[in-house]
Amino acid sequence: MTDDVTRPKRSWKPLLLLLVIGLLLMAGIAMTAGRAVVEKLLTDLAMPMGLLWLTLCWLCLQLAADRSAAFKWAALAWLVCTLAGNGLVADVMLGTLEQRYAEIDPLSGPPLDRVVLLGGATNEAPNGQVQINQNGDRVVLAARMVHLGLASKVLCTGARIKGLSDQGTDEGQAARRILMELGVPTDAIEVIGGRNTSEEMQSIKQLVGTQPVGIITSAWHLDRAMRLAEQEGLQAVPLPSNFNSGSSQTPRPWASVLRDCIPNVSALASNSRITREYLARLVGR
Repeated sequence: MTDDVTRPKRSWKPLLLLLVIGLLLMAGIAMTAGRAVVEKLLTDLAMPMGLLWLTLCWLCLQLAADRSAAFKWAALAWLVCTLAGNGLVADVMLGTLEQRYAEIDPLSGPPLDRVVLLGGATNEAPNGQVQINQNGDRVVLAARMVHLGLASKVLCTGARIKGLSDQGTDEGQAARRILMELGVPTDAIEVIGGRNTSEEMQSIKQLVGTQPVGIITSAWHLDRAMRLAEQEGLQAVPLPSNFNSGSSQTPRPWASVLRDCIPNVSALASNSRITREYLARLVGR
């Protein structure tokens, strides 16, 4: 017997519709914002996250007619991709952690005897040299405070987690080396342990007791650091660095807002960091 059941043919119309809408949109943007903006948008769409997002858009259009379970799963995947890689969402989420420290200027506060440079701002290059990473403003802020007479000593934290790190140098030691190269005196730098923020605060408590101590870390991580410092009974002073959320006082160009709507790896990384911070708060770490 022959099977009379035939599978529905997939139409190319959704893909053509997506292309037409995209071309019309790009043409409109070119006429209003300029060619350079269109080139940036097309480049973002050609990146892995952009291509994944476009693929999910096409898949949702293909499955939209029958409203099957496959369509619902495709729509859910598209929504997760859109939100997780969205720059606007990342900016809002970063703001929930950073804005409470937005008015603090570490370079205009009173001098401190000790400031703590939390680990996570350095790594090791393939050539063996230590370098700062995307959180490197922590190291720069520590050096600036010493040179401006706002800090007498810098305590560098951060130790490798065996089994997870392939780095040959602990983060605290790497930060110490970079600070020395930035002109901070050797006797003004001390390295202490800590594989995570909780262990770092315990090490700081053992060293400084109840004396005031400044905590230098990224603004998005400062809320967690201060919470753990309070649990240890530290008299901690927040010293935020490398803010990532946008300024609420400066209106953003509409083309920039549109570009942030295209999922990208940078926004995905920011949303991942913020999710980790909220998870840590949930479990008390």
